[in-house]
Amino acid sequence: MPTRNSVWFAAGTLILSLLMASLSVFIALTTARLDLQKDLTAQLPERLTESLRYSFADREVFSHVNQQILEDLQQIRIEGLLPVLQTCNTGLLRLSQHVPEARNIVPASRRIAVNWSRGSEIDQAEFSLDCQLNYPVLIGANLTMALLLMSCWWLLPVPLCANQKKMFDALRDRGIQAVYIRQILQKLNASELEDLTENQWFMLAMRRYASAEVTLETALAIVAAKPSIHFHHSSHHVLIHGISIALPKTPYFYYAWYAMQRVQNIDDGWILNPAADRPDRRQATALITLMENFGGHQKAINDLKEHGLRSKILDQNRNKIKDELFDALGEELATEFLFETERDMRSSRYRYRLCCAAERIYMNAANS
Repeated sequence: MPTRNSVWFAAGTLILSLLMASLSVFIALTTARLDLQKDLTAQLPERLTESLRYSFADREVFSHVNQQILEDLQQIRIEGLLPVLQTCNTGLLRLSQHVPEARNIVPASRRIAVNWSRGSEIDQAEFSLDCQLNYPVLIGANLTMALLLMSCWWLLPVPLCANQKKMFDALRDRGIQAVYIRQILQKLNASELEDLTENQWFMLAMRRYASAEVTLETALAIVAAKPSIHFHHSSHHVLIHGISIALPKTPYFYYAWYAMQRVQNIDDGWILNPAADRPDRRQATALITLMENFGGHQKAINDLKEHGLRSKILDQNRNKIKDELFDALGEELATEFLFETERDMRSSRYRYRLCCAAERIYMNAANS
């Protein structure tokens, strides 16, 4: 993503001020030339009336007319929005194209030609315009304007490319502020953007942590995390693919209990639902111990001690676990961390185990 830094800002300000200064000088000089030409065109025929009876080859006549015109030229004021031009001196080069110039050769850029009629003949006089620049105003005004324009540009959002726009829209739809999204996009190149735009774990991380302004590093860590489940018994939360999910106590312990069955490879991780009229007291022992050791609800513990594992309670807690994970991860991402089921051929009842393989399940009894 394009970035803006102080070096680019300073360089841009300098270049812009030079361009604006050049444009200011060009406009000021052009305006001065046009204004002077307009005034001369209006005044020159009247000033030349007396000289029409004489030849311009007569130096005395030329000197007299020249003096009159020069006096008039001193009355002409060159003005503009900014006093870019400090002073402008005008001079008469020649009154007629048939008379040699009275001064040294002047560049074409400083010449002003004025047509006038002498009888039936169209003649042409030429004048010079020599202006001195007002450098303090020229530099100061244009530098100030350049700074203002560059500051406005600096505050404007950097234009987004197609991949950035796609990512921007996706993150904004998840409630993340535009300013924060742009900070994230500035750290990603085009290839990373393309990959992450389609990565569900990245989008999930941004959605879950939008209110806390998740750092890009945290989101990328979640993307790179292993597809594993870390159980934290003391704090009753799980870390799935790097995302922390706090669970209600009782569903948490049932989830951990299924996970322990998978890790210990007891019956290949499968737990058969008890018959509706025959609770399983033997299977309840490990679950009761887990709850007692890590702060389970006493009511749930007493229920297990009194009634054992009941099919209805198992179904209820599996559904609660599913609801919690669907809410935290979304149905598609949560599925591989939930339960798979099959019918037991001998009892015709259903049995369940975690989809997650044993090597991707970790148990941690400490607070974290």
